[in-house]
Amino acid sequence: MIRRKALFVDLDGTLFDKQNGIPKSTIDALNNLSPDVDLYLATGRSSYTLAVIEDIMPLFKGFLLLNGQHVMVDNQTIFYKPMKKAGLLKLHEIASKYQAPIGYVTIDKAYVYSYSEDIHKFFSERSNDRIVDCQKEDFDFSVPVSMVWLFAGTEVIDAMAKRLPELSFLKWGRFGCDIVDKGESKQRGIKVIQETFGYLTEDMYAIGNGENDVEMFQAVGTAIAMGNSNDHVKENAHLVTSALSEDGIYKALKQLGLLVI
Repeated sequence: MIRRKALFVDLDGTLFDKQNGIPKSTIDALNNLSPDVDLYLATGRSSYTLAVIEDIMPLFKGFLLLNGQHVMVDNQTIFYKPMKKAGLLKLHEIASKYQAPIGYVTIDKAYVYSYSEDIHKFFSERSNDRIVDCQKEDFDFSVPVSMVWLFAGTEVIDAMAKRLPELSFLKWGRFGCDIVDKGESKQRGIKVIQETFGYLTEDMYAIGNGENDVEMFQAVGTAIAMGNSNDHVKENAHLVTSALSEDGIYKALKQLGLLVI
C-alpha cells in the first residue's frame, strides 16, 4: 500500500498576491505533483472568498478555512468549530472602546462595524457581496461566528491581546489581524486531517508566509517559508524558498522531490 503524503499550502502571499496573481510556475507545480501527494489549501479565508483560485480548485483534496476553524474534504465539512460567545461579547466591547473596525465572519457572510472605503478596497477581490455593513444591519450574536477580523495597527492589536488572553490574534501585517479562540489554528485543522486520513507527520509538508502559518509549521514534518516571509516565520521553518514572484513554490517542491517534472 502506497503511503500518502499531504501538502498544505497557504493562499495569500504564498499561492497568490494582488501584484502577481498565481504565478505560472506555481500552477505548473501543482498540476505536476507526485501522484502520492494530496493537496490541501490552508487559509484564513472563508469558502466564499476563494474566487482568486477558482481555476485550480479542482486540484485540492481539501480546504482548511478560517485558520482551521472549518475543514472541508471532498466537498464535505468534516470539522467546524465556532467561537465562544462570551469571548466575542468581551471583544466587541473592547474594540468599541478603541474605536477599532471589526468584522464577524460567519459560515456564509461577514459583518463589519465601522465599514470604510479602505476596508471596501481590501475586500475588492473577496466577494464584497458577502460583506455586510453593520451601520445598516446590526449583527445578531446568536449567529455562530467562525472568526473575527480586527482592522488596527500593531499597537492597538497588542494592547487588545493583553486584555483578551482567551483569544489568539493572528496578524496579517501592520494593519490588521484574524482573531480566533486560543488553541484554535491552522495547526488544529491539520491535526483533524491527519487523524481522519492517517498521514504520518514525516509525510506532511506545509508552505506559508504569514504569522498565522507558524503554528501550522509545528504540525508537519517539513515546513517551508516563502522568501517574502518575515524573519520570525523563516526562523520557524525547516526550509526557506524564494519569494512568490520568484517561483518559490515550484523551487521548494522540486527540491523536496514532490514533483514529477
